[in-house]
Amino acid sequence: MPLAVNGFKVCSSPNCIYQGQPQSIDAFNNQSYRKDGKEPQCRDCKKALCQRYKNSGKARQVRNAYRETPKSIESRKRYAQSEPVKEHERQRAIINRRDPKKAPKILARNRLNKAVRAGRIPHVSTLECTQCRKPANQYHHYLGYEPEHWYDVEPYCTKCHRALPA
Repeated sequence: MPLAVNGFKVCSSPNCIYQGQPQSIDAFNNQSYRKDGKEPQCRDCKKALCQRYKNSGKARQVRNAYRETPKSIESRKRYAQSEPVKEHERQRAIINRRDPKKAPKILARNRLNKAVRAGRIPHVSTLECTQCRKPANQYHHYLGYEPEHWYDVEPYCTKCHRALPA
């Protein structure tokens, strides 16, 4: 491992564009537990290494594997129930209810959810998509959000629902 000497250091990466030439110590990130206090690779090599890792798909696999662990699930539950998150949701709800464009949609969705909980309308997950016949997971208010059309809905999967005209 190359150490910093007189303000210069050689990158340890075999693919370094400087190929063994000493670089200024400022070209290396700090790493407190090393003898010289700097990382073994220069910033350019470290950036390229991180980019290769991201593009390989391995980063997504690792992240998705962690999301399924009990530790991650518990952590997300705790965060969702924290007071700052609840306060933020309350403020967003107030803002959205006051927005003339969003208010009818929110009210229609709330009334539909009440009807589902009361058992007057089947839960969307028990139905299949109107277009592709896959399991549905969203209702679509095809006649609009006026009170007389709150319960006029069709089940859609997310992909088909997104494809519908706005």
